[in-house]
Amino acid sequence: MDNRTRLTNYWKNAQGIERPMFQLRYETYDKDITPEIAIKNNALDLQDQLRRNKEMLAYEHDFVSKLFPYYGTTAFASAFGAEISYINGADPVCNTVVHNAKEAARLVLPHVNGGDLQKTLDKVEYFLEQTKGEYPVSVSDMQGPFDTACLLWEKENFLMSLIDEQEAVHHVMNLVTENFIEFGQKLKNMIPDFVPMHVPSVWAPADYGISLSEDSIVMISKRMFKNLVQPYLQRISTAFGGLTLHSCGNWQQHLASVKEITGLKAINFGVGEMKMEDVAAVFDSEDNAVKITMHTGLNMPRVYSGNIQMIEHGLETFKHHDRLFFCCWANNYNPYQPWEVASYEEMVKYIYSKGFTW
Repeated sequence: MDNRTRLTNYWKNAQGIERPMFQLRYETYDKDITPEIAIKNNALDLQDQLRRNKEMLAYEHDFVSKLFPYYGTTAFASAFGAEISYINGADPVCNTVVHNAKEAARLVLPHVNGGDLQKTLDKVEYFLEQTKGEYPVSVSDMQGPFDTACLLWEKENFLMSLIDEQEAVHHVMNLVTENFIEFGQKLKNMIPDFVPMHVPSVWAPADYGISLSEDSIVMISKRMFKNLVQPYLQRISTAFGGLTLHSCGNWQQHLASVKEITGLKAINFGVGEMKMEDVAAVFDSEDNAVKITMHTGLNMPRVYSGNIQMIEHGLETFKHHDRLFFCCWANNYNPYQPWEVASYEEMVKYIYSKGFTW
């Protein structure tokens, strides 16, 4: 069975395919290429991504090549007028454009091609031209409505407004959600071999909804999430026929509410940042079809020695192994290093010892 077929069966079968998925992952740039250079130079970016894909194909894992039109976490914010800057060649950061509820109320829906969104579309077009549309291309870094609102609005005032200026917050969330849906649909329509995933960074079939990041939800209460975030995630899930949700940190307080989202396909989290036991308590049931994708995180509050220990703990914690997807960093913690053959062989030996094969 080829990897596309296997992964399609895994994502679309409520019970998975009778074993977990395993994918290696590293994101190291070639010599002298920084995130800023890769973002701004489409030719170098494509060359570097093709190199990484080729290197990943040398290993046995649940991997399908794809290209990632990355323009930073700030692309949606730039469409609303946020000024983008790069510090020492690192990933882009942006200024805030809203400082209080009155300014928030004056925000209007930007053009779907606004700011760096147009540059993202240009990168996609370049990838398609150079590969003749025959290479899978994923969504860009799709920051969810709450994350983008946090980038647009001065943080302290925004957090206070979640309590006493909720009408203005809903206004901004509504605009960002509309912009997200318009842009996501534009990407899907222009990419022949569309991949809806960026977190986790794995392949999934084109009709498997869409993935997004909401890292900032760790800062808010259950009630705030239910009132100010969940409705907009539901709109996105409905618009794309499904949703995969990622958040960094410990967002255990929102797991039950996330599970309520109609069309929820999968969640992605960092183990060590959020306890597997908390995730299993909500999602590891006989009637649950949501896929659980994980990777080693910041190792707080639990410390893992590496990928093998993460996988072992996952197999011990979850009863339904067929719904798990382990994304394994190159040297256990650092995604920016190439895979070492010895490290890979040790992990695969452990996987085979558990009775899982390709």
